[in-house]
Amino acid sequence: QSTFSVFKFYPPVITPAFIGVILAFLFVVMVLGGAKRLAIITEILVPFMGILYVLVSLLIIFLNIRNVPGMFASIFRNAFDFQSVMGGFSGSCIMYGVSAVLLEEAGMGSAPNAAATASVSHPAKQGLVQMLSVFIDTLLICTATAFMCLSTNVVPTEEIAGAVYVQNAIASTLGAA
Repeated sequence: QSTFSVFKFYPPVITPAFIGVILAFLFVVMVLGGAKRLAIITEILVPFMGILYVLVSLLIIFLNIRNVPGMFASIFRNAFDFQSVMGGFSGSCIMYGVSAVLLEEAGMGSAPNAAATASVSHPAKQGLVQMLSVFIDTLLICTATAFMCLSTNVVPTEEIAGAVYVQNAIASTLGAA
């Protein structure tokens, strides 16, 4: 485990309070500004958050560079064993018809509603942006998350699954908040 910690310079009581004040201020600004203000703020924050997340993922992978060959060996070993092949075949039969809905938020209804409020010169432009968002989310963010988690020494269990696994992987390298 790395001794690097982004939080070691700040007292743990001040950091959450400081972040809470910033988030509360942004929330008030968004609520009082209406839909247009919300669109302007998210237009700035969402790309920044995505880029920052990928950079943190790359940092964690770099700090755990010794684990990367084992990470790829584990991916290929577990991807091509009998259980994985049969599970993939069974899952693909089920997921074929509903993959867009379950894989990406764009198929669940709220992303199309948000896209419908966009002011663009031609609807096809917004459609292309929505298609790009699926690509970025699925290939970039999900792959960065997988590589980040697998490059650490955190072993996923039933208790450590989903978001808790990602949090533990980040904390194992950057330190707990």
